[in-house]
Amino acid sequence: MERLSASCGGCDARWTGVDAAHCVVGCHRTYADVDSYEAHLRGGVCLDPKDARLISISDGECEKWLGPAVEFQAWVTSINTSKDRSER
Repeated sequence: MERLSASCGGCDARWTGVDAAHCVVGCHRTYADVDSYEAHLRGGVCLDPKDARLISISDGECEKWLGPAVEFQAWVTSINTSKDRSER
């Protein structure tokens, strides 16, 4: 199945993912979901994603920011646990 991609008219960014959100407010970074996008904004001003406790992930085509980092680590752990169970 072909993956649909989107792009920004204000920069060279391209991304995939129905939940992805791209910031056109100022930083032009791509976020894995709306919650991560909103976490990087303070009063309409973009924070550095690391200052917003977001982490960088890549799907092989573009960098996306996801967070907060603690939730991501819990998600990775749950995926690994599910995978371990299915291999038994």
